[in-house]
Amino acid sequence: MNHRDDPVGTLPKKPNQTADFHFDHHAEAFVHGHKDINDEIRQQCPVGKTDAHGGFWVLSGHAEVTEAARDDVRFSSEISLLIPPSKIGRLLPLQADPPRLQIYRLALMPFFKPKAVATMTPAIEADTKTAIDAMLHRGRGEIVNDLGLPVPGRTTMRVLGLAPDRWEEFGRPINQVTFAHPGSTTYANAEQQIRAFDQKITEEIDQRLATPREDGISRLIAFRHNDVRFTRDELIALVRMIIFGGLDTVTGAIGNIVAILATRQDLQDRLRQTPDLLPSAIEEFLRFEAPIQGFARKATCSFSMGGRTISKGDRVWLNWGAANHDPSEFDEPALISLNRRPNRHLTFGIGGHVCSGARLARAEIRIMLETLLSATSRFDLTGEGIVYPRTIGQLLGKKAVHIRMTPTKDSADG
Repeated sequence: MNHRDDPVGTLPKKPNQTADFHFDHHAEAFVHGHKDINDEIRQQCPVGKTDAHGGFWVLSGHAEVTEAARDDVRFSSEISLLIPPSKIGRLLPLQADPPRLQIYRLALMPFFKPKAVATMTPAIEADTKTAIDAMLHRGRGEIVNDLGLPVPGRTTMRVLGLAPDRWEEFGRPINQVTFAHPGSTTYANAEQQIRAFDQKITEEIDQRLATPREDGISRLIAFRHNDVRFTRDELIALVRMIIFGGLDTVTGAIGNIVAILATRQDLQDRLRQTPDLLPSAIEEFLRFEAPIQGFARKATCSFSMGGRTISKGDRVWLNWGAANHDPSEFDEPALISLNRRPNRHLTFGIGGHVCSGARLARAEIRIMLETLLSATSRFDLTGEGIVYPRTIGQLLGKKAVHIRMTPTKDSADG
């Protein structure tokens, strides 16, 4: 049976001598059934082993995932964080362990401080307005490609000091590999395009070595820790991470959120009537459908967890999506509560690897939603509706979200 057509979500008793169940986050069945499947494996086996992709452990409980994410001693990140492994190149600091982890994060910190995000806000607002005005002019739009890719794409280019219009060079291949099944020709072609980033990134680094500028890449080059600077490979991996991190989470999140709101006029109305709810609502949407469903770790030693023995060298999948729906942490997790308190979701990670760019990502999502909600009295799915990918193993997102827009009187007059 082809692996992409395997049944997912059933928990056969001992499918082989070493596995507890069959769980394949790349299978097409997981696209529409991920919540039920995650609930099932968490309820029956919060620390369990799947036979997919050569076998790996799956942690699904909020407590177990949190414990592992905070433990950089037993759980190493110095591997491909995707299962099966990707060939897109190393991402720093995501694929680093202490003490280098802290050094990489220290270098990135200035990029995402409140003042830095505030400085970028006018450009984000302008890009968002341009995109939404164009959709309003047509009376309809496609959220992922018309808004969710270009706005964070242009922002990411500015963070690095690249021309905003260059976002497509990087954003399109990332979007392609995100929704391609590992092992497919499409995936291999996209990986090849992404590996070609290295040459473009290297050229930008070389230009700034010769002539430093006041931009992100120059600041990474100038960064010193104990008088030691980053190697060329480290610089490439840091820039590569900024590009990936700046695009996938925000693009996936805005598509997911608008897809929900387009079928829930009641939630749209409430957010328009009570705009102060938007920050907590964004956190709830991020919990409800985490764009990044999980990351892998490697066990550095043998140890017991949840009554099971994880052996040295085993791969372990931290299932953010399942943890975000754990009823031991969230009351009625299957419901969307716009003012949920507390909301300790794990969408941006936790511990030493918590997302460095989370503040910027939240700002972009907020600006896009504020602008869309204020410019419309309602929006609904068109007949084309939502276009789903065949796999969400890397990103829980939509390929397209087509909406029909009813502008407010001010928007229509403008």
